[in-house]
Amino acid sequence: MPVATLVLGAAGAFATTSMASDEAPTIITGRYYVSSADPCHLSDVECTDVFNDNGACTSPQGTLWKMDSPVTCPLPLYKIQP
Repeated sequence: MPVATLVLGAAGAFATTSMASDEAPTIITGRYYVSSADPCHLSDVECTDVFNDNGACTSPQGTLWKMDSPVTCPLPLYKIQP
């Protein structure tokens, strides 16, 4: 019985993971660094936090980031896949 539980649990985990990859990525408006007084300035470029082969999300101001607190934005963002 414990072996069957382990097998079913593993199969469920794989099924959940494969379903998650089919979902549309979250759209996030990127932020860029201006100065210590304005470290996470809002851009007008939409990005995603889902890693992909399209590379880092950028704007004319530079690389765009995702906020993780009201004053810091260290999390990488990626270009949205077409």
